[in-house]
Amino acid sequence: MKKSQIAQKISENKKRREEEKTFKRHDEVEEKLKQDPGYEKKDNEFIIYPAKLGRRVLSFLGDFFITFILCIFFYECVCMPIGRSFGDYVSKSEQIDTLNYQRIDLLYENNIILENKQPSEDLNYDKYNFEDAQNYTSEQFIYFYTYKEEKDLNPTNYEVCYAYKLNTNQISSASEYSNTLKGNNPNTPFLNYLDENGFLILKDEYKDYFRPLFVEGDSMSNKGIEAFGDFLSDYFNPNFSSMVENFSNNNEEYVSLTNQINEINSSFSSFYQTSAILSFLTSSIIMYLVVPLIDKKCRTPLKIILKLEYIDTKKFNNIKKSVAVWLFFLNILENLAMVMFIPFISFGITNIFSLEVLLIVSIISICYDLICIFVAACNSYNKSFKEIFFNLIVVDEKTMDELMVARMENLDVVKDNSFLEKKTNSEETN
Repeated sequence: MKKSQIAQKISENKKRREEEKTFKRHDEVEEKLKQDPGYEKKDNEFIIYPAKLGRRVLSFLGDFFITFILCIFFYECVCMPIGRSFGDYVSKSEQIDTLNYQRIDLLYENNIILENKQPSEDLNYDKYNFEDAQNYTSEQFIYFYTYKEEKDLNPTNYEVCYAYKLNTNQISSASEYSNTLKGNNPNTPFLNYLDENGFLILKDEYKDYFRPLFVEGDSMSNKGIEAFGDFLSDYFNPNFSSMVENFSNNNEEYVSLTNQINEINSSFSSFYQTSAILSFLTSSIIMYLVVPLIDKKCRTPLKIILKLEYIDTKKFNNIKKSVAVWLFFLNILENLAMVMFIPFISFGITNIFSLEVLLIVSIISICYDLICIFVAACNSYNKSFKEIFFNLIVVDEKTMDELMVARMENLDVVKDNSFLEKKTNSEETN
């Protein structure tokens, strides 16, 4: 504010005090002051009140959002590319693919899944895609029960769940397996008796539903598609999942391959987590340390935009650089809640919860944030923990300009959220 403007402001204030015989900064604040039994209103007081809560919250959320965007930028465009170029990321990724192919081959060799050796041209089939292999295996499962009375089908080539349980001595006969498969489903698609080989017999209605699936150029009806889905979820999927789990836990070669994959994935997780932390620290240093130290009033970017600033409630001055440094560490603790979400683009939103270090750090930060919210809710002027700890208050830039005028007029300064804490300009001078 220029000297001419200050002089004009002083003149205006004098005229107003002569007319009103009192200096009122804010009606609501004065009402609160009146409620304090130890307070007596004086004509030469200047009242400082905090910025509106909405503006302070907007400042926090804005800085938080910008920091998060910076984190993603540094993570995706700096940390990850550098880490991949200097490390053996590519070779380890190729090694994981090779180990996965070997595991799929083991499943084929042990008749856990069936290979589609003649896929149709319009079918996007990948031999080493487990989902594609499972879908084809489920279709062969249904093919067996649809056509076994019409064709001479070897059950071990189609009914993989039966074949596996028979080979691992979990059952001794087809009838034992059939009784287990049928279960107690009242809406069973099977007849109440077994065929001569001990297998369940599919009702003709369901055979008609499923036959179009195996006729080239034909397609199932809506009822057939619904029956197909129910049949898989009730009879194939539970048995198939149990079979795969049993095999993956008991086959030594498969277990060894899985352990090798887990070991490489563990190193990847460490790489992802380290990159996320580095990107977070870099962004936080820029937002909450570099910018405030450059700014004369030690403000973060959104406080500069919204024209907000911290002042010390003991001396009613802008905070010192040393306080800004301490605030930097508290801001880091507040914003660590975002760190687990930084790798979501590369790692996937569903997989970020497997990054244990980031998850724990974020949970700690969220707990701290909840404590801060509780503290803010329990004091009259919603001051945050760091504001209470460092005796700070967030005010509008306009309030600070008027404070300069008040000091030149030797007015007493009263902080509205601590009525008994008063400091005169003359005392500061002394």
